[in-house]
Amino acid sequence: MRQLIYSDYRRYRSTGQSSAIEVILFTQGLWASTVYRIARAIFLHVRIPVLRQLLRLLSKFAQKLVEIITGISLPVGCEIDEGLYIGHFGPVILHPKTRMGKNCNLSQGITIGIVQSGEREGVPTLGDRVFVGPNAIVIGGITVGEDAAIGAGAIVTRSVPPRAWCWQSGQAYIASREL
Repeated sequence: MRQLIYSDYRRYRSTGQSSAIEVILFTQGLWASTVYRIARAIFLHVRIPVLRQLLRLLSKFAQKLVEIITGISLPVGCEIDEGLYIGHFGPVILHPKTRMGKNCNLSQGITIGIVQSGEREGVPTLGDRVFVGPNAIVIGGITVGEDAAIGAGAIVTRSVPPRAWCWQSGQAYIASREL
């Protein structure tokens, strides 16, 4: 858990924030990811029933408080790898079954959600180093490949190949990019 929290913290420090104290005190994305990491560790690893129930209740309260303050909802059921970066204050809504790789960037106003029936039924999986732009919506049982970028306002309902850029309707791609 500490390693995951520290990997998130390092992402914020790498953006040029002037001090560790400023990052900790004034970065809402870090608050949300830290509370998520602690709540997930409790959910996965605390086995003593009474202690587990008490800690889960406290962590749910902390998550709800952070969600009210920041608009960022990272449910404990999400599987989020190290290095999460949420760039700005504002609503970030993830379905509880979302899976996300390493070093992903989430912008404000995004939704990563479920399609409940049909050929696209399910919840998205995001690969490593995926960027999701402001006000984007990513839904359904799709995969967003590693190093892909989803542009501002995109509605993505189909899988995105690795190293592709996707914008607007989610159906337009720029050819794979070299990083």
